[in-house]
Formats: sequence, structure tokens, C-alpha cells
Amino acid sequence: MQTTTTTTPATATATTTNEKAQTKVKALVDTAVDVGIGWARFGLSMGRQALENNAKTLHLAAESLAKLATALEAKKTAEAGPAPMDAAVAPEPKHEA
Repeated sequence: MQTTTTTTPATATATTTNEKAQTKVKALVDTAVDVGIGWARFGLSMGRQALENNAKTLHLAAESLAKLATALEAKKTAEAGPAPMDAAVAPEPKHEA
């Protein structure tokens, strides 16, 4: 016994409509994925740029602090005057007869 499948015009139209709908859904999903990837790329780029800018700012702040520390040390040394000589290494006074 053979089975014969017949396709009516209504069934063919329904299949074509279903295929068109699936194609449209796939195109919509692909577009949404592309938009999402674009936004992710943009967000990552902005994040990288923000981190680089913060790193530069922190570097400049660290340099300023180092200069300030050097200036304070120089001021402290200038105010203290010459360092006193240690008695162990001080020259002995000359005695004149």
C-alpha cells in the first residue's frame, strides 16, 4: 500500500507564511544581537578610556606628592642648619704654648 500526500493551496500558503514569519523573526533577532554587540563594544571602550584617564590623573597626583615631600625635606634641612659634628670625629683643639 502506498500513502499519497497531497498538498492543498491553503497548506502551501500556510507553510510559505510560516517560513516568511520565521525569516522575519530571525532577521529581528540578528539585528537585536548586532545592536547589543555594538553597545557592549561602546561600553567597554568608554570603560577603558575612563580607566586610562584615572590612571593618568593618579600618576600626576603621585608626582605632585613626591615633589611636595622633597620640598618639605629640603625646608626641614635648611631650617636645621649644618649638622653638629660628632665628638668622636671632631678635631682636637690646638694648644699653643
